[in-house]
Amino acid sequence: GRAGGVRARNLKSRQPDAVEEYFAPAIVSNVGATNTYLQLLPQEVPIPFRDDLEQYISQHSPATNVSLYVGFADSPEKLGFHGENHWIYADFKHEPIPQQSDQLLQGQPQHIYMSFPSLKDPEHAKPTAELLSMAEYDAFAPWRSQTWQHRDKHYQELKQQIQQGLIETVEKHYPGFADLVAYAELSTPLTNEHFTNHPQGAIYGMPYSAARLAP
Repeated sequence: GRAGGVRARNLKSRQPDAVEEYFAPAIVSNVGATNTYLQLLPQEVPIPFRDDLEQYISQHSPATNVSLYVGFADSPEKLGFHGENHWIYADFKHEPIPQQSDQLLQGQPQHIYMSFPSLKDPEHAKPTAELLSMAEYDAFAPWRSQTWQHRDKHYQELKQQIQQGLIETVEKHYPGFADLVAYAELSTPLTNEHFTNHPQGAIYGMPYSAARLAP
């Protein structure tokens, strides 16, 4: 009548069906309400709010994003960065940001969140940064059926254009940034979806609204 452990496939094993079991007196799911209640638990398990949860998710689009992971040839401290986070906006009106994917896809991001994880660690080996910009899932949905790392050239070209736009935008505000970039790799909402299984690559779990707080 209760769960006693977790059974998982070992994706790194040479055996295709390698299964490992882990037992514990208490099991906590931290994969979000959608995955926990609508995917991990079988349909026959009685969940009094299942219908409400499904309806809410169908009516609200989650927040998702692109992320550019940057490796530097030299420390960004020479440009004045010391581990703080930076927000770059093209306009004071922040409300329309989630609907500005068109500009992002054209290499003209309207906002960027920039963080320097390595500079927060005094023992870091190599300096790094992350550039994040909100996006709409539908802009990347045409490639959803293609597998990770094997999507077509049009997807790769789109990623390259977004990447270039992110770096160029930061360069306008912090001259010299682009010259420090030695490596960069972009993830999209499809990447989020692939690794976390969150619907539409949601980065904050279920979408937030006043309706969510009521129940």
